[in-house]
Amino acid sequence: ADDWERAAEEKLDPGAFGYIAGGAGDEATMRANRGAFDRWRIRPRMLTGNAARDISVEVLGTRSPAPFLLAPIGVLSIAHESAEAGAAAAAASSGVPFLLSSAATHSIEQVAEAGGPRWFQLYWVNDREICASFVRRAEETGYGAIVVTLDTLTLGWRPRDLRQAYLPFIKGEGCGQFFSDPVFLSRL
Repeated sequence: ADDWERAAEEKLDPGAFGYIAGGAGDEATMRANRGAFDRWRIRPRMLTGNAARDISVEVLGTRSPAPFLLAPIGVLSIAHESAEAGAAAAAASSGVPFLLSSAATHSIEQVAEAGGPRWFQLYWVNDREICASFVRRAEETGYGAIVVTLDTLTLGWRPRDLRQAYLPFIKGEGCGQFFSDPVFLSRL
């Protein structure tokens, strides 16, 4: 993973890399999470019989061939031009469920075209009608669940972004759900 991060830093412009790699505050939570992950160990079980292996899981009625789902990541367009549509297509090709962020550049409908199992992550905004519209659109296009995120009422204090004067939303990146939503557009 460290090699991938170095490769991303070489390829992306500094603002985009800082936005992706950075975190809020002094990034202490990021370091603590990485430390906790580093403490996990795989314990091999020898001679227990593994002729038929099935690592698939089912979560809330959604099946995955592996014990993970592709987590919602907003503003993927700053990392690659295919953004969420490309990530959803890759997930669909392997049957891994894809979670679409409210902060995506591609719309709910565009991502649904990729097929495959998918959920929608709803950032709760201060307009209930917009939230209801997002949920309705996700339901109409076959998203299997809504994942409500309540921890991001405002953007965090992100020193890397401040140093780079970088905020992708100013350029419309990560605003696809809003710019394609009839209720949001009616408020303009």
